[in-house]
Amino acid sequence: MPVAVTGATGFVGLRLVRELLRCHPSLLLLTRAGGQAAVPRIARFLESAGAPEHVVRQVSGRLTEVAVDLRRPDLGLPPDAFRRLADEVELLWHCAADTSLTRPREEARATNTDGTRHLLGLLAQGERRPPLCHLSTIAVAGAQRSGVVPERELAGAHGFHTAYERTKFEAEAAVRAWSREHGRPVVIFRLCGVVSDGPVYPGAPPHPLLTAVRAVRSHQAAYGLVTADDGSIVLYRDGPRTGTVNLLPVEHAVPAMVEAARRTAWDGTRTYHIVNPRNVPCTVVLRALSAHCAVSFRVLPASRDGDGEPYRLQGAFRGLLSVDRRYENAGLARLGVTYPPEPYVDHPYLLRTLRDSD
Repeated sequence: MPVAVTGATGFVGLRLVRELLRCHPSLLLLTRAGGQAAVPRIARFLESAGAPEHVVRQVSGRLTEVAVDLRRPDLGLPPDAFRRLADEVELLWHCAADTSLTRPREEARATNTDGTRHLLGLLAQGERRPPLCHLSTIAVAGAQRSGVVPERELAGAHGFHTAYERTKFEAEAAVRAWSREHGRPVVIFRLCGVVSDGPVYPGAPPHPLLTAVRAVRSHQAAYGLVTADDGSIVLYRDGPRTGTVNLLPVEHAVPAMVEAARRTAWDGTRTYHIVNPRNVPCTVVLRALSAHCAVSFRVLPASRDGDGEPYRLQGAFRGLLSVDRRYENAGLARLGVTYPPEPYVDHPYLLRTLRDSD
């Protein structure tokens, strides 16, 4: 079965490729035109993750790369090449995304929204009528501060903190509309923040907490991070109290997605939340970042005028610090898919996820 994957060299994508190789003899990788070759990077990941030597050695014969540009119509391919690719794919896992929390909206939209639409154009052309596994995010709930986010189509009524949230919401909406128009089955996986305490090797793609470490260490102006007179980093929240965040080990998330795709009924559009049943208080995350980076944080409620430019630029951090919502997660239970009971995402675990980030 020609299974195609986008975003194969990202933090989630590498684990997805590893999992799919356990149940498929070969994979077709739609890789970024002009980027580094994917196969050596995947082999390096497998080696660092302790895969047997024969598995690493055989991976080049099981993976085929096709360079595409998600931002361009027809993926930047000549018409004949586009049609051949469309006819070859029987299932697509769309994992590629621009996950930057500071990207300008139009740049994020070029990859997340337009890129998804261009892939849908590929699937629409394919003679095999391939279904789609679309990796979305719980961030499509945007600025919803409380309550329960359902496993169904959202209206976007709460607005969004970042271009990432907005453009992933737009991408999900495009996927649902395409499924209805073409009568094609789609599975949408909304991932929470995925992390790992596994080994980190030079050049490995970072998980979200490592990105936060880099922002804190550099005090990047793009994130609106400012230092108070006492040396602490000032963060703003919109709500009356500091919120919670949903984090799940990627080693739990990816196998659950692949197993859910195997068990699901492929009809219409089905949405599954890949989330931790227990949220983590943001104070616990900040305590781990503080211990690792040797800095202190001061979380302040935003004033009525929004506290100026730092407040505006801190949209990504405010989005985490201001919400305390839960996520419906009945979908996986109906399929009989469960996570391992451990590890818990707590302060010691978070410190382990950060240990090799220097």
